[in-house]
Amino acid sequence: VEVEIDWNEDFPDHFVAVSPKRNEVPAQVISKVGNKVTLIFSATIASLSYQTYEIKASEKTPVSTLKITESSLENECYIVSLDEKGDITSVYDKILEKELRSSPMRLDFLPQAPKEWPAWTIMYKDVMAEAKGYVEGPPEVRVLEQGPVRVVLEVKRQSFGSLFIQRISLAAGGGGDRLEIDNSIAWKTRECMLKATFPLAASNPKATYDIGWGVIERGNNHERLHEVPGQQWADITDSEEKFGVSILNDCKYGWDKPDDQTL
Repeated sequence: VEVEIDWNEDFPDHFVAVSPKRNEVPAQVISKVGNKVTLIFSATIASLSYQTYEIKASEKTPVSTLKITESSLENECYIVSLDEKGDITSVYDKILEKELRSSPMRLDFLPQAPKEWPAWTIMYKDVMAEAKGYVEGPPEVRVLEQGPVRVVLEVKRQSFGSLFIQRISLAAGGGGDRLEIDNSIAWKTRECMLKATFPLAASNPKATYDIGWGVIERGNNHERLHEVPGQQWADITDSEEKFGVSILNDCKYGWDKPDDQTL
C-alpha cells in the first residue's frame, strides 16, 4: 500500500503501520515534502474486504530481509542480477533453486516499416527479424529505494535517440513473490518497434494468454498468427509441468512468441 499522510509532529526514526488486531508492520518512507510524507507498507487484506491501518512513529529499528547493490536485488524469493549494460541477466528462484531465464532480458529494436497502414500493421517478417539493436546504454544506475519494505534499482539509458528509465524492484514478505519492472520511455525512434523480450528457462511450444473473460493457448509465431492480443498476463509453463513463468502486464496488449522459450 502507498499512502500520503500529514505528519505535524517531530519526524521519527521509523514508522509502523498498525492493523486492527494491533499487529505492526514496517512502513517505509518514499518521500517527504514539508509535512506531507509518502509511505509504503505491506497490508494483509482478505478478498472482498478492507482493513484500516494506523500509521505511528516507532523507535524500533525494523529487521530487513532485502538486499540491494548497483548490480543486484534480493528478497526471500529471488536473487536478481544485472550486467554492465543494465540488462537483467539472472532471476534465480530461491524456493525452486532454479534459474528462470535462459539469456538476458532485453529491450529489442525491431524493424517496422510495412507498405500499408504503418500505424498498426505489424508484419511477420519484422517480429521474426534479427533485432536492429538493443537498449544497452552505457547505463546510469542508482539505488533509488532501500528499506525494509521495498528495494528499487533505477537504470537510465539512451539508445537509438530514445530515453529509457527502468525501475526494478523487489518487495519483502507476501508482496515479494514477483519481480516488478516499471518502464518510462521518451520514444523518438523512427521505423522501429520496441519489444520487451523474455527468454525463459521454461520451454513449451504453447503459451497461455489472459484474454479478459478467459484464457487461451496459442503456439509459436507463424505467418497468419504472429503478434496476438493478451490482457493482463501471459505464461509459459515448462512442458514437463514442473515450473513456469508468468509475465504480468498493465498497459501493453500485443504479444508474440518466436520460439518455445521466448515471450
